[in-house]
Amino acid sequence: MPEPNPGQRTKRRRLRSIHPVFGSKTAMVGMFIVLFWVLSALFAPLLTPYSPTQQDWMAVNEGPSAAHPLGTDELGRDLWARLIYGARIILIVLPVSESFFLPGGTVIWGVLAAVVVGAFLGLLAGYKGGWIDEIVMRILDAMISIPLILLYLLILTSIGASAVNIVIAIAIVGIPGMA
Repeated sequence: MPEPNPGQRTKRRRLRSIHPVFGSKTAMVGMFIVLFWVLSALFAPLLTPYSPTQQDWMAVNEGPSAAHPLGTDELGRDLWARLIYGARIILIVLPVSESFFLPGGTVIWGVLAAVVVGAFLGLLAGYKGGWIDEIVMRILDAMISIPLILLYLLILTSIGASAVNIVIAIAIVGIPGMA
């Protein structure tokens, strides 16, 4: 029996290494959903004739129709246009505009800071125990009791809204979940 070609063996290994991702139906569905939203955000002007801020007082609170696939809101704005233009802002404008200050966008750095600080506080409280554990956990419990959006607003109104302050707000709100 002839020996398999070494190049073939390497190719098989590469295919096996990516197979778990492409072999999983759940991963494929998730990948297609993310791809759908990224493409919708990129091609938003081509996918809808409406502006996300254009008001049509004759089409207030309409349900889904051929003209408005997701309907309209209380000001007659097309919800599909608002959704894909909102995705465009999140996927394109935020990471690119903030990358001058924070490479990768603000959300990534905020979550990273929350993971680092939250993990440190959780480890400290768990390792030391006693009164340190009680103090850290009571502070974090108090933070969890405040609704997230209210906590974001409180932080941003007190320190101002800038790229770095948004990172700080995301980090502070995310710390209790990581601890």
